[in-house]
Amino acid sequence: EMTPEKTKEEPFLKINPRGQLPAYIDVDGSVLLESGAILLKVLDQFDTEHKLLAASGSQRYKALEIIFFALTGLYPNLSALSDKNKDDGEAKKYSLAQRPKLLEHVDYLLRETTTGFLFGDTVGAADLVLCYNLCGYMFSPEAPEFKG
Repeated sequence: EMTPEKTKEEPFLKINPRGQLPAYIDVDGSVLLESGAILLKVLDQFDTEHKLLAASGSQRYKALEIIFFALTGLYPNLSALSDKNKDDGEAKKYSLAQRPKLLEHVDYLLRETTTGFLFGDTVGAADLVLCYNLCGYMFSPEAPEFKG
């Protein structure tokens, strides 16, 4: 079992010198350390029929835009105020100030769909990533009610 303490010790530091998760070791020995890159690698390898992410075209790039928004904009903001990050400084104030705009964008994305899914009539990679990043926040007392 990987624990936060174990990420700061050898042999994990040989895999990721930053001492952080995630870390993905491919069968060829290559290592990926960013969740977005890991997601794309797994989708390329296992979603060969492109049911979760379109192979090309505007739908693929719109899905990637939502995935990157969730991973690089939404998740850091929502996790900035978690119990493990009790910073009362400028970063926390900035996160609080940005949060309404980020959540308004999520609400917009949800209102734009007619099927309940971001693209098409079934769950896709963008749905999964957005949902994963919102799940912990949605059950907190500060979570807004989405209109979408």
